[in-house]
Amino acid sequence: MLAMAGDDKGLPEEVATEVAIFTRTGVTWIMRFASNWPRRGPESI
Repeated sequence: MLAMAGDDKGLPEEVATEVAIFTRTGVTWIMRFASNWPRRGPESI
């Protein structure tokens, strides 16, 4: 049995999936941001 759109109760057998596409530019930006974050100090959190 499948839950229909708008059905709030949900079922134990339900599974959620997500598809994401990451560009090289986006991943590079995230890697630089993450590697520079510790240098900012604890007040930047």
